Amino acid sequence: MLISKCYQPEEKGVTSCKHVLRASAGLFLGTLFALGMASTPSLAQSAATTLIVAGPRTPESLDQEYPPTEAVHEVRRNVYERLLAYAPKTGEDEIVYEDFSKIVGALADKYEVSDDKKSITFHLRKDVVSSAGNPLTADDVMWSFERGWNLKANFHWYMTQILKIESFEKAFTKVDDFTVTVTIPNSSPLLDRLWINSDLGILDATEMRKVAVQSFSVVWALLCDEIYPRSGSDLRSEREILSWRPQTEEDHL
Repeated sequence: MLISKCYQPEEKGVTSCKHVLRASAGLFLGTLFALGMASTPSLAQSAATTLIVAGPRTPESLDQEYPPTEAVHEVRRNVYERLLAYAPKTGEDEIVYEDFSKIVGALADKYEVSDDKKSITFHLRKDVVSSAGNPLTADDVMWSFERGWNLKANFHWYMTQILKIESFEKAFTKVDDFTVTVTIPNSSPLLDRLWINSDLGILDATEMRKVAVQSFSVVWALLCDEIYPRSGSDLRSEREILSWRPQTEEDHL
């Protein structure tokens, strides 16, 4: 099963669509951000606007925190939206690649890194809503950060091992409804580039709070029961993972 994710890169106004495995758990229905063009999800209309992404196998989970396998990373990259991204560039073969030399805003409209590379400030887009109709705010970013920190898995590892953060309260600050600052104890050349990582997507806090549970074992049981048949051979959920998209755009694929 496939679903589509579309976004509008700034360069040349080229719209790219990614088709990914259709699979969802109740925990993650409607919790993803995407920079799409449509107010309702729709598949690309022709082969020229369709990219089929093959994964190594059925992913073990849709959770950004568990487990860190190649199959799960492939899904995360094609489903979750992050604060920053690499700018797209068109090669001589007319294929659009990531330009690893240029970082641009994704869910963040713009960002600023301090001269000493010890803090980064994200200014969020104000035209993004979730599939549930909830606008993207700093609360979604902070909730996603706090969840990752408390679970002590992927997000916590990046923050503590790469950025050397020791205290959540000292590191993460909501400046206003659309601004978040991350402050680290030591200078790091990865302070901006890290947020492109596929493990660091932003969730819809409003929807997630409705289904969040404290026990990881319960979360894992729900994910496995919802996504996989008992044989583990195929995906069984027919519900789409919906995305976040700008609410003011009229054109769509």
